[in-house]
Amino acid sequence: MWGRAVVGVVGASGWYDPAVYPELRSAAPWVMEDMIEAQVMLPEALGDSLASSAPRLVEMLHVAVGAGEPIVVSAVGTSGHSARAVALILNGAMGESPVAAGPAEARESADQALAPRRRGLCIAISHGGLSTSTVRALAAAREAGAKTALITAAGNTPAWDIADVVLRTPLRDKSYCHTVGYTSPMLTGFYLASAYREEEFPAAGLGRYLRELLTMRTRALEIGGALGRAERRCRPGRPAWCAGSCADLRRRWQGRRWREAGLIRRRSGRRLARARSRHG
Repeated sequence: MWGRAVVGVVGASGWYDPAVYPELRSAAPWVMEDMIEAQVMLPEALGDSLASSAPRLVEMLHVAVGAGEPIVVSAVGTSGHSARAVALILNGAMGESPVAAGPAEARESADQALAPRRRGLCIAISHGGLSTSTVRALAAAREAGAKTALITAAGNTPAWDIADVVLRTPLRDKSYCHTVGYTSPMLTGFYLASAYREEEFPAAGLGRYLRELLTMRTRALEIGGALGRAERRCRPGRPAWCAGSCADLRRRWQGRRWREAGLIRRRSGRRLARARSRHG
């Protein structure tokens, strides 16, 4: 997976089915690390994946904004966090500010299913495409006269059948702790915001930036590992050559502190003498 060898899977148990659940590994590299590294290809792959579907959704956004009708971004669970982010991103493009009240509103799928906004546009986010409440939210929005759209990484799921347009993201999250499951819909929101403003989505630049962050992360982990090894060698009870080297460092540090303290006392004494000579 993503250029890494798969480490041995944890011993099988009665509940674990590899066809249903994410891969279980007994040691690093964990699947989440693979997904973090895979995110660098998302910005450029997203443009190819959304080339035909995104313009249709952008047109729906323009129609809803022009008519003053509601725009709902609806999801639940992991995707619910992405829905809130996407609503803010779209408001930044359609309104005056991403933090001010704008045309787009994030709603939990259950709320949208029970009390859908009338007409307008409902954008549902479901990374796996199987969330029951999100499917119901889309169905309720359609019955209330709204246009419907779906952002998902899965194909041929129940939500597809009730979405007027489907934006399929190019990478499926394979870890328990989602990374791509969050960032794919959020990047889709930025892609839509750029298209709404008739700007070019900076896929190449964003990809370079993510690769730089990944390099910084790798170097930080290397430095952290080296510092951890040094700290363990300097613990009390380690061999004399290690304890002696750390003792030398401590003596140097203490000597520097005493010298600084003496300098402060001398300077304070001179200031006091000058003050007495001036004021008697």
